[in-house]
Amino acid sequence: GMKVRSFRAVEGRFALASPEQAARFCGIRDGGLAPVRVIEDGPVRAVVEAVLAYGDSRLALRAKVPKRGTEIEVEVRVFWAERDRMLKLSLPSKLRKPRFMGQVAFGADELPSNGDEAVAQKWLALVSDEDGAAMTVANDGVHGSDWSGGELRLSLLRSPAYAADTWEDRIAVAQDRFIPRQDTGERTFRFWLNGGPRDERMERIGREALVHNEAPYALAYFPPGGRKKSLAGVVVDGPAVEVSAFKRAYDGTGAVVRLFEPTGQARTVTVKLPACGPAAKTKVRLKGFEIKTLRFNRRTGSFVETDLLERKTGKT
Repeated sequence: GMKVRSFRAVEGRFALASPEQAARFCGIRDGGLAPVRVIEDGPVRAVVEAVLAYGDSRLALRAKVPKRGTEIEVEVRVFWAERDRMLKLSLPSKLRKPRFMGQVAFGADELPSNGDEAVAQKWLALVSDEDGAAMTVANDGVHGSDWSGGELRLSLLRSPAYAADTWEDRIAVAQDRFIPRQDTGERTFRFWLNGGPRDERMERIGREALVHNEAPYALAYFPPGGRKKSLAGVVVDGPAVEVSAFKRAYDGTGAVVRLFEPTGQARTVTVKLPACGPAAKTKVRLKGFEIKTLRFNRRTGSFVETDLLERKTGKT
């Protein structure tokens, strides 16, 4: 991969495992197992599991379909045993002339549409102005992809030998011994697919990706009964705007809230700190893609705008 910009040559595809392969892979001792099954069907969601095979590798793919809403979770558990190969998950789209977009640091950018390998952060989007619609894909750590010919392909695994650069027409890997490869073994990936009206989708995907990628900490805590319920730390009333930080100030006095507008559209939101009292709120105007940092002084009940190093800018 050191001398190429894209990985477009398809050697093969995973196919449904046979009932015998599916049973053996799932640890079923007696009889075969249908490679595609509904394994859960309740009031909240349905889950379909498929067992796929390719070469010496196996893959368990689960599609989690909600009974309400449109977001479908796709879980890909791969047992990868191939050598010198790359694995991608293909997501075809019928959107007309979409722009291929991806999240970058405090922004969004248009990515190449010629099949070159692209890099983005928590989400990707196919945005069709002609259809007025968008398809979004949030991920949990898969940052490579490519888009061409109506097919979005997410880069999951690569299994070359370590430091095995090509040299003229040869690969610099010993041919008389076992050489370990990258990314072999068991790996699990999760994606959340959604679609809908273009502006609505692009307004929501940033917050959705944050929720999926930055899960809350879990505490073993047993509060006594009869006490008041804890109030929220920070609340943003208004669409799209993300809280990228909420923390104690560097000097130990006050709280810092950092906001980001991810869609490129100017908007006004109300920021509240319910745990600091009912008066701890302020309206904030953000330009498109603007980062804004606010410092709250609990003693005075006031908000002051600061720079990223928490130095006052003189604005309130």
